[in-house]
Amino acid sequence: MESGPFSRLRQQLLRALSWVFAVELGLSCFLAWYWGLLEASSVAAGAMAVWLPQLWLALQLTQPTARWNPVALGVAKYTMTGALFAVWFSLVPSSGSAPVMLGTIVALIAIPIATARATR
Repeated sequence: MESGPFSRLRQQLLRALSWVFAVELGLSCFLAWYWGLLEASSVAAGAMAVWLPQLWLALQLTQPTARWNPVALGVAKYTMTGALFAVWFSLVPSSGSAPVMLGTIVALIAIPIATARATR
């Protein structure tokens, strides 16, 4: 078990992000059955484009020796999000934007809710 000034917060954030990952995985599995694999993977890609940078940011900010500039971390997080969207749409050009945005919206709503529940 790690110790440090942010160890409890780190555990709470990781628990919240794990919950969001499980919700997105469940949603993608349901949509694979309902809509099809391409749309479900597009929803998952949209969610992961938000979730992965958020996970990275949570890990960076809660390191025992965190010395990052928060503004630089925010810029890096949004740059990573944009890059993940670009990679997805370049690798899967047949992907529709609506399923990707659905996954993004679900992640953008679920992350603050899960974080609030985990940190109270």
